[in-house]
Amino acid sequence: MLDLARIGGGRGVDLVLVAALRHAFPHVELLAGGGIGTPRDLERLADAGLDGALIASALHDGRVKREDVAAVRRGDHPSDSR
Repeated sequence: MLDLARIGGGRGVDLVLVAALRHAFPHVELLAGGGIGTPRDLERLADAGLDGALIASALHDGRVKREDVAAVRRGDHPSDSR
């Protein structure tokens, strides 16, 4: 799912919609994008069962770093210690 209205806004992805899609389609690879602005957004998406995220603006402007993405992939929660 790609929420065009949220792209570049950093408001986060619609987690209610993510949860509904994951529940309705438990075996489908689910990717989301549009609105990711912080490492915590990535953690929330992983916790909601997403398989991947499309990130652009937050990487370009430094709000999300490569290390943040790697930490979420490992299951670490780097923002918990910030």
